Formats: sequence, C-alpha cells, structure tokens
Amino acid sequence: MTSEEYPKICRICENRRHDYEHGMVCRLTNRKADFEDKCPSFVLDKEALIQTQNVETFSENTDYDMTKEGNYSENGFT
Repeated sequence: MTSEEYPKICRICENRRHDYEHGMVCRLTNRKADFEDKCPSFVLDKEALIQTQNVETFSENTDYDMTKEGNYSENGFT
C-alpha cells in the first residue's frame, strides 16, 4: 500500500484517532498505518463509512466549489 491509500482504510476504522503531531494514527499502536495488504486490527466504523460515502458522492456529483468564499453562508451552511 502507498501512504495515500492508508487514510482511505483508516478513516473508516474504529481504531483510528487523531494525533496533532502525526495526523491519523492507530489508537492501538499510536503509530501511522504501516500494514502491507490488510490491517489485522481493522474494525469497520459504519457511521464513518456512511459519512465518507456521502461526502464522496456529493463531491463526485456536483460542481459545487467548497473552497469559494461565501459558499457556506450563501447556501445555508454554517
């Protein structure tokens, strides 16, 4: 796996935690992911999966620019 692929797996795992110095790390090892093909400690976080899919679906199906100034307030986002 590449370092770009780890976040896709880790962000939907119940064993993730955020470390301000290192970013997303495993709460079991306190280290960034370094498994080869499959993480032996992976536990699916169903809520995170649903949220991730909603964000990706929104991003893929719209030309809405989340970085434009004013988009949040003009479109009802707070």
